[in-house]
Amino acid sequence: MSRKPGAIQLVREGSLPKPRQVANRRVAWLRTELESWLISRPHSELLPPENTGASKPRRSLQASCPAR
Repeated sequence: MSRKPGAIQLVREGSLPKPRQVANRRVAWLRTELESWLISRPHSELLPPENTGASKPRRSLQASCPAR
């Protein structure tokens, strides 16, 4: 089964900029580096999936209000 690569895998492959160490167990990316990376990515030719038209069930007003 093939999985989509996560951020760490993309960093290891060299296709995503390396994160910066900001705390003992925390890393972050510079916004400018991520924006440049995103702009360099190819545009997708895939269209979004069609809306199935199924409506989501709505909670009734009485069910969301506690009884007095």
